[in-house]
Amino acid sequence: MIDFVKRITKKAGQIALSSPKLIRGRKEGRGNWVTQADLESERFLIQSIKTNFPLHNILSEETLMEKQDFKALDNLWILDPIDGTTNFTFALPLFSVSVAYLKKGIPIYGAVYDPSRDELFYAEKSRGAKLNDKPIRVLSAVNFKGTIVDIGCPYMEKDFKKTYPLGEIFFDLGARITNLGSGALECAYVACGRLALYYENGLKPWDIAAAYLIVTQAGGKMDSVTKPFSLLNSDEIIAGNKTLVAKGKKLIKNFPVST
Repeated sequence: MIDFVKRITKKAGQIALSSPKLIRGRKEGRGNWVTQADLESERFLIQSIKTNFPLHNILSEETLMEKQDFKALDNLWILDPIDGTTNFTFALPLFSVSVAYLKKGIPIYGAVYDPSRDELFYAEKSRGAKLNDKPIRVLSAVNFKGTIVDIGCPYMEKDFKKTYPLGEIFFDLGARITNLGSGALECAYVACGRLALYYENGLKPWDIAAAYLIVTQAGGKMDSVTKPFSLLNSDEIIAGNKTLVAKGKKLIKNFPVST
């Protein structure tokens, strides 16, 4: 199964990379577009899964399932055909394809592919995480000084106001602040030690399903700050090694932000 996941994730990324950047629709929020490439990547992924696993359920960003108890489903695929569509639209090479397979709400296989760099991050439950077939681990830092912290930039104003000001906390502790614009890829960068921490509001299951497995299998943690973490329901996440996630949660809880 992991070979199938890797293969379709990589192929979808190649399709996206070669597809036109034509905007086919707009969703709520700023710069939240649907492009021809999103649709072509998604079409390939869904067709591949339905051909090989016709009875499996699929939750995808551009083709939503009717709301139901996803945790109860024996076989659920969660797809993001392009995560970072704004970057893709403006030819910024920071976007990814995300594919996850869950059994009764538990991620078993996950992959995130960056077609611009031909980097495939993937993980299998209880078997670790890899980047282009080489094992990866989260950064071992115990404080933020000299690290890079990624603070997300959400589409929606209410999420932006709760997220973006938080960069000040980590800057004051000696970190450099960045935002890369693709939640799945940013989490993958946490998993391989490029980023120390990632925090964002306004996320959806397709942004984090594969990323959750990759981060945790690389020795890291994904959590929420203000409420219990749920892979299928949390819209706020923090990811990093366990020490930095614990410190980051405490810092964020004590920081006054706009609502």
